[in-house]
Amino acid sequence: MKKGSLHRLSKILVIAVLFLFFGNLNVYSGGDLLDANFQWRNDDGSEADATWKAGLNVPITTVDTVENIRLRYELDNSGIDADALITNLALQYCTVSNGTYDTIGVVETNKPFVLTSTIYYSNGEATSNQLNPITATFVPGNCVSTPGNINTITIDSLWFTEYEFCFEATRYAIPGQTYFFSTKNYDAQDVNSAIRYASLTIRTSSGDPDGHDNPSPADTFHLEVSSSTGAIVNFNDLNLAGPMNFDRYDNVPPAPPLTLDPPVAEFSGLATNDYGIEITVNALADKYWSISEGTTLFDGTFSISLPIAGLTGIEDFQQAVIVKRNNEHSSWIPQNTVLVDGTHLKASGLTDFSEFGVGIGPCQQPVNPTATTMSSSSVQVGWTEVGSAEIWDIEWGTTGFTQGSGTMVTGLTSNAYLIESLTYGDDYDWYVRSDCGSGITSDWLGPNAFRVAFNLAWTGNSSNDWNTEGNWNPNSIPTTNYNVVIPNSLSNYPVIGTGATADCYSLSLASTASLTVNSGGSLITEGTITNEGTIDIKRDITQGAWHMISEPNNVTTANLFLGNYLQGWDETTGLWSDISEPATALTPVTGYGLWANGTGTGSYTFSGTPNTGDLSTATTFTEYSTEPEAAEGANLLGNPYPSSIDWSGLYGTYGAVNYWNGTAYVSWNDGVGSGSQYVPPMQGFFIVTSVSGTFDLTNNNRTHSGATSYYKSSESISNGLVLEASNGSYNDALYILFNEQSNEGFDLQYDAYKFLSNTQGLSQIYSFSNDKMLSIDVRPDCEIIRLGFQNDQAGIYSIRINEMADISTSILEDTKENIFHDLSLGAYDFTWVPADNEKRFKLHLSAVGIEEAKISKSNIFIYAAENQIFVKGAESGKVLVSDILGRIVVQKDISPDSYRGGFISIPINLKTGVYVVMVIPVAIGSEGVKTEKVFIK
Repeated sequence: MKKGSLHRLSKILVIAVLFLFFGNLNVYSGGDLLDANFQWRNDDGSEADATWKAGLNVPITTVDTVENIRLRYELDNSGIDADALITNLALQYCTVSNGTYDTIGVVETNKPFVLTSTIYYSNGEATSNQLNPITATFVPGNCVSTPGNINTITIDSLWFTEYEFCFEATRYAIPGQTYFFSTKNYDAQDVNSAIRYASLTIRTSSGDPDGHDNPSPADTFHLEVSSSTGAIVNFNDLNLAGPMNFDRYDNVPPAPPLTLDPPVAEFSGLATNDYGIEITVNALADKYWSISEGTTLFDGTFSISLPIAGLTGIEDFQQAVIVKRNNEHSSWIPQNTVLVDGTHLKASGLTDFSEFGVGIGPCQQPVNPTATTMSSSSVQVGWTEVGSAEIWDIEWGTTGFTQGSGTMVTGLTSNAYLIESLTYGDDYDWYVRSDCGSGITSDWLGPNAFRVAFNLAWTGNSSNDWNTEGNWNPNSIPTTNYNVVIPNSLSNYPVIGTGATADCYSLSLASTASLTVNSGGSLITEGTITNEGTIDIKRDITQGAWHMISEPNNVTTANLFLGNYLQGWDETTGLWSDISEPATALTPVTGYGLWANGTGTGSYTFSGTPNTGDLSTATTFTEYSTEPEAAEGANLLGNPYPSSIDWSGLYGTYGAVNYWNGTAYVSWNDGVGSGSQYVPPMQGFFIVTSVSGTFDLTNNNRTHSGATSYYKSSESISNGLVLEASNGSYNDALYILFNEQSNEGFDLQYDAYKFLSNTQGLSQIYSFSNDKMLSIDVRPDCEIIRLGFQNDQAGIYSIRINEMADISTSILEDTKENIFHDLSLGAYDFTWVPADNEKRFKLHLSAVGIEEAKISKSNIFIYAAENQIFVKGAESGKVLVSDILGRIVVQKDISPDSYRGGFISIPINLKTGVYVVMVIPVAIGSEGVKTEKVFIK
């Protein structure tokens, strides 16, 4: 026998053996390529590791729709001396094994199957030998999830390969129907005949979707609801012919799904013949929503609306999109989403139910807008692309222009553009967006402001003083018409000293550059701040005392105050709480309580880019007490800028500003009060609100005034008076003014609530308005005002007039002693014990009905406490103490040397009882001898 005949005979024998193993399946031209073994598998791993749904060549039943499934085929070339060429192998299906087969594509188009992507392999990824245990030569095939773009495979005679397809049954797959599958070269027209076919049967619908163990969305898509109240998912514009299933789940299998069948209560008519469904999403567990038609196919479109309140993981909801995927192993697909009224995301025109979530859109806004003056009439704007866009659009116009009316430039292929024909010193706004093609664009980034302003470079040639011309190039101190540039590698870097001010439009620091703002200095920038270097803002404060502070940047942590006591304030409880974790981030526009340990003055340095632009924080009002001094609505805020803020532009919205001066609280409102109109940098303060809302600041609220003067007000009053209560070392003020435009009750724009201090021995005075305590009381003309007074220690205290304007008569009534005192003649001194009624005093602004004899003329007061007798108002003379029998038991001379702090104290050692104290001044005058009964314990 010839050698060639032996070779051909050996191949024939091998083919016979292979047929016994593979079976006789599909045959392709260009070599005898056969569909050999098949095996169904789950979409839960790589092409080598995924688990199998059934055994080799075993059909599967009860297959769910919209869920990835994978089918593995083994292909063998049984031809003799002929190579088999596989080009774009396709999967096809039919309802009968010997019928006309239809190719499965990637577009649903009312077909029962569609190729789908998987997170476990990429299209065209090479396969390994999984199905054939024999030792024949294996050629790697391809994993398929998209037609086309598959590597061409050549298989020599008697070699074999494997292909794996990822696809899903769509909602058009018929429940209970069995489908048969085979392969073909994608370009071939002939339908292959076969002996063995892979097959599956669609599950008969029970109306309930299966539960899923759902992973978090991949890549840029984020989790959804995360708040204590959850959210409402609205399915609007529905036109259902049968029940609809709503399945909610997170990373654990869900509870049984909620089945909705119109017209049950969960449906509410939002439009004629349409249904709207509102589902409460549990914030603790429900992260995605799976919707299916149940027993009846849905035909039409619908929309989903989701409130953004409670959504987390997304900083800018202008970039948020509602996303859907067919099942837990397929990719998330962004839907056409709009942000409605800044409160809801809405996706419309949806045609099929799937899984829905919320994420960041594929076409993202640019970031980092920049503007550089190139000449007196041109500015170059730039931006940074964070997505994959290569085309951008911009629109610009004068400050405040309405989009659509500005100058539009589209199709830019560079992320920089020169805007020309501008006016020097004028302000402009501009917007930029990314164009991702196919009609998809990002939201506009803007408005971004710029001013046509030349650069002024710091040289430091003369010193480190910001306000020295010789330190700048050209020689000029910056104004708001200059962009300041501070470069690298200089000997001197600028310092804004105590009491100094600094202005510029934009501010830019190179990587090794620095800028220091000393305590009491002030910096105002009207444009952007680009900081690659170091900006330090300092504040000096007295140690060994409490202060209310805030941060001038957004990078400061509690670690700055390590070794001191830092507290936060909670309006909802009216309580302070310690901040003990050094890594705790401090929030701009929020105030904090700081106890600085030590003595003398301590300096604190806030390093980071200063805050600028619009800033806001939430404010709350919590009703929890009927006590007049309750802190309901008291929100602790802070100045977030490296300059003062002018409260004259804020009191009309937020009322009084209230400071802690180290001893007590002082207030300012509408030009009146012991506090200051100007809130210094890094200063915390209280406001009181009557409803929850926000506190908003803009650059227009900034000023250089008052950066070095804390708390003090220099305004004089008109048509009113200022009362002071004194303990001898501190004067607490009450402002009472008369304005016919005000109300008798509390006026936010005029009045200020009284914040009580816990400082021991402090005399505090206030007025009452409907049982609310006021430190600034503006009201229409009246004759009697109920006053409040508190001191937690017994003693001799005084009330006096500090300032009075346009008031003719002011008489203080002491209801305990039944004394009327004309305050215009001097201070009223009185004895006080903590058990006294805080409403002991009244202020009369008319003398009508008051007997002249009752008005006190004496300035000498006598008081006994703690085995001592106190005498105030007599600097020299004699004190005689006698018992009830008239016997003198104590005698003491009064001299200027013994007169300390406005009074003298006489130690006594007497039995408990009533004694008479007589004070005989050296110059008796009109007052004569002062006699007072006292009780000695």
